[in-house]
Amino acid sequence: MPGFEALLNIHPLFVHFPIAITIMALVFEGASRLNKDKFPPVISTALIYSAALAAIVTVVTGLNAADTLGHDSPGHDLVHIHRDFMLYYTAFIVVLAVANFIIAKKAGDRLAGTWGKMFRPGLLIMATAILVVGTDIGGQLVFKHGVGVQLPETMSTGQALPGQEPAAGSDSAKVVEPHDDGHDHVH
Repeated sequence: MPGFEALLNIHPLFVHFPIAITIMALVFEGASRLNKDKFPPVISTALIYSAALAAIVTVVTGLNAADTLGHDSPGHDLVHIHRDFMLYYTAFIVVLAVANFIIAKKAGDRLAGTWGKMFRPGLLIMATAILVVGTDIGGQLVFKHGVGVQLPETMSTGQALPGQEPAAGSDSAKVVEPHDDGHDHVH
């Protein structure tokens, strides 16, 4: 498959899982506060455990991906900041999952009291906030600096890619070409 062949490492295969699962855990945590009969806390519990496992795998693949980058790669300093935020997120979500597991064993399915009403949602909110910041930095690495992607040759020459404005100071001009399916492409 050409997309997989173009991957410089396997980190991109995993990055979206902890993001989506953690956000869904937060959504279901909130929904269970509004209607426990319709959205039992067991849903967000399962999502918290899944997010912790996904985060561990994603951090391992991310650390391996970071090892392949040179110190002179674009956005190198941001790689370290992204790594740190994602390690903090992973620590939060793993601590939350382990604490939840231990407390669930002792308190049963209820997770009543201070843990279920304050600490669990609070830790999940903090983990999600750290995740969002780390994810934004990861997005900057990929979409601003091209870290982890093979850029077409035109990127290094300053020529504009389809749909992009020419780089400042480049001699590229926009050329609009009609396409078979009725829309235009900018070249």
